[in-house]
Amino acid sequence: MAQAAADFSRPGPCAPQSWQPDFPVPSDLQAVQLPAKLRLNVTMPDCPATAEQAFGPAPSPVLFFFNGFMNRAGWYHRLMQRAASWGLVTVQYDTPFFPLLTVAAEVQLFPYLLQWVADQGDDPASPLYGRADMASVAVGGHSRGGKLATLAFTGNPQLVQAAYLVDPVDVTRWSPESADNPSAVRALAASGLAVGMTAAGVISSCNPADAGYQPMYAAAGNGSWLGIIPEASHSQFIDAGCVGNAAADLLCGKGSDSRRQVAELTATPMLAWLWDQLVGQQQQQADAANGTSAGSPLPSFFSWVLRQQQAGMLEFQVKREEADGLWADAAGQAPDETPVDAAEGMVESAAEEEECAPEPELAAFARALD
Repeated sequence: MAQAAADFSRPGPCAPQSWQPDFPVPSDLQAVQLPAKLRLNVTMPDCPATAEQAFGPAPSPVLFFFNGFMNRAGWYHRLMQRAASWGLVTVQYDTPFFPLLTVAAEVQLFPYLLQWVADQGDDPASPLYGRADMASVAVGGHSRGGKLATLAFTGNPQLVQAAYLVDPVDVTRWSPESADNPSAVRALAASGLAVGMTAAGVISSCNPADAGYQPMYAAAGNGSWLGIIPEASHSQFIDAGCVGNAAADLLCGKGSDSRRQVAELTATPMLAWLWDQLVGQQQQQADAANGTSAGSPLPSFFSWVLRQQQAGMLEFQVKREEADGLWADAAGQAPDETPVDAAEGMVESAAEEEECAPEPELAAFARALD
């Protein structure tokens, strides 16, 4: 009997739990401007024993997610909580504002962080004990973090099985290619690996066309996914609070979608891609061998994609023309009676802006100063 397939457009059955340990940086890496320790943000799933888990029972796949330039781990809380709700362990870290760490230094750090998480998973005294499946590792990141994720993926093919990039930015005129700042586009093109990607439709100096998702997707291998959110800017993938968001939007522009909408339109394909890469192929092989049907979430996901496209919320493609039909065929297997929606259950941008609106007295005072 087939079990119900997961619907990644909704929260999963697990309760996210947070842990913020300090990661001791190896002394030999402190010579490349890395601090003695880094504060981690670890989000873990607490799943009911009876819950159907799309990624399987514990131990859970591990997603290492890299922040954008000068961004903080907590600003991506919606993505991390959604991932944990579906049974993923997520690991992030915050870097010091000074000195700025080089890309090369963070790439060097990654295998050590990977080993530390593995050690925690084997330590009975650790909250991660028995929870982390180090044979099922993915990386992701936003902006500069997407670049880091790409380099971690291409540089550690035996350790990392999947990558999902969120409006990635590679070398720019402000950060040219160098030994300290290697090109992720070059590394991805040389690897031939496929990646999943969500990108902003609003282009600015924060995500220039010649250094953003366009060259990264061009370098990605066949079968890669790309979802473009037309009414999202580069800064709307973070939630830094009212003041931080306003400053980031002033720099990077702002689309009409709310940050909650952007998070939903990113989290849903991210989870579908990670499931496909970490679970899907193995599940298909097991089903074929055992004559079972575990239930794939992809038909439901592709049906969701079609609805978002019809609503003008998302543009989606699979790399290569012959691959474009794969997701359309899968969508045809899903029920289509659900009406067109604009990312069901999400608040409008106007409501989000209202949450950050100043008190009437402060607004009047500000107008008086103009």
